[in-house]
Formats: sequence, C-alpha cells, structure tokens
Amino acid sequence: MARRVPFGAAMLAVALLLVACGGNGSGNNSSGNNSSGNNSHGNNSSGNNSSGNNSGGGGGGDSGFDYTPWGPDDPPIPDQYAAFARSSSDRLNCPAVSNVDMGAFWGVAAEVCFALKDKRRPHTTTVPKPPKGENDYQDCLNQELALMLARALRWYAANREGQPVVRYPGHSSTSPCQSRLYKVEVIPGPKAGELTVAVEAPTSENNDFEMTVLGKSNDFEVESMGTGEGRAEIILASPPQDRDALVMVDSGRGKKTATVHLSADASGSGSPSGSGSPSGSGSPSGSGSPSGSGSPSGGGSG
Repeated sequence: MARRVPFGAAMLAVALLLVACGGNGSGNNSSGNNSSGNNSHGNNSSGNNSSGNNSGGGGGGDSGFDYTPWGPDDPPIPDQYAAFARSSSDRLNCPAVSNVDMGAFWGVAAEVCFALKDKRRPHTTTVPKPPKGENDYQDCLNQELALMLARALRWYAANREGQPVVRYPGHSSTSPCQSRLYKVEVIPGPKAGELTVAVEAPTSENNDFEMTVLGKSNDFEVESMGTGEGRAEIILASPPQDRDALVMVDSGRGKKTATVHLSADASGSGSPSGSGSPSGSGSPSGSGSPSGSGSPSGGGSG
C-alpha cells in the first residue's frame, strides 16, 4: 500500500530542486544577459556592430560627406588643383598636393587626400586659413576646397572606425567658381568717343575665353591674370544715347552673362549676372569673394 506524502513536504522538495538547477526562471536566462541583454540588443546586433561603428555611420547617422563641386576634368589648373579634380578617391593624385610647399592649408589638404585614397586617418581636426591665390578665381577655389576639408575632418572626428562614403560630382563644370565673372567694367576707350568693356573670368584649358558685346568679339588676346583667370576687352564707339548692353563670356564650360551700361559721354558701368558662391557646410576662414565693379547675385550656367 503506497504511502501518502504530506503536501507541505512535496512543495519543499520542488523548491529545493529548482535551486539546485540554478533556475531563477525569467531572471538571468531569457530576458537578462542572453537574449535581450548583451547578445541581441546589446553589444551584438543593435549596439556596436550593426548600427554603430561597423557601418561607418555616426556623426548624426551620416555615412559620408559631399566632395568639392569639381568634376573629373576641372578646374583646369595643374598641380594641386588638378590633383583633386577626380571622380573617385582611388584616382586622387595626393603626391601632387604633398609636394606643394604653400603652408599649413595645403599640408592639411594633402593629409585629407591620403586619408581618402589610402585609408589613412588624418591627425588634425581643423582647417587653416587658405592662402591667397594668384587671382580671385583661385581664392574662390580655395574656399570650396576648405569647405570640403572641413566636412571630411568633421566626419573623421565623429567616426573612429571605417571610411566615409564620399559623394563626388557626376560630371564636370559644377563649381560656382567657374560660373562667375570676377570683374565687369566699362572704362574710357583709347580714343575720344570710345568705350572699353572689360571682363575678368575663368579661362579654358587653352587659357582663353570668347567675349562678345553687341555682336562684337574681344579685340585682343585674353590677358592672363594668373593661372586659371584672364582679362578680355572690347572697344566700342560711344552710343548716340545711353543704353544697356549684354556681355556674354564663353570658355567652353558654360556661358556667363553680365549687363553693362554704355553712356553717350564715353563712360559706363558693369554689373555681372552670371556668378555664384562656394557651396557647402562649415565655416573655414578665407576669401572667396570676387572683386570688381559688379555685384554677383546669382548662379551662371555650368
């Protein structure tokens, strides 16, 4: 005949068995350190692996930054500028930048260049003031480059691992610097009763551009204002009465226009309308503003 075990003794035996098996139930096993803790949502899936350092995101979730608005064959300036005129990081010509002895700015430019091409990490976090260029066009390019360098250094500072996704322009002639007329002016001509319309603008690979006013082309060859920029002049007879005239400049990289006022008394003024300003985020110091008699106000076609 079977013995009956008291109910209290049976419950005590069950409790002792659970303790021996290490079972706190839902404590350390399912919801604690294993599934929802360090494994799935902690250090593995949502922590340091997928959404954190592995994907190269960070910096507010941005995976990279915008490159300079320079296409693969512009700006048409040799050496350090052409070194950055590329459509991908593996095509950058960093030695051409590092060989330029032009101070701290170009030293940082070379450092960022090697970081993008050879996956080195830059050692600096700031962009020095760009040096003075040969002309207003180069000053504008320096400002565009400084903005890109600042974007790159911010990304590397926010992302300790991985490489950025650099968004390069899909085609050339996207830089506002190349769609700008840096000076437009009307001055007295060489003879009485004549006016001279003068323009300073970026040049083509052949260091020239075509300028027309009232159907007349520039009288002389384009005068060099330093690498990448030139000056052209057209001599006109003073009009019988005051009038405005359209100036058109074509360097083969888009047409730029300006309106000039021609006075009957052999004087006048110019106001460029085909212009632009460096685009991008960041605020490195440096000059990028054109000088001259006009007031740039919009974007030229590029």
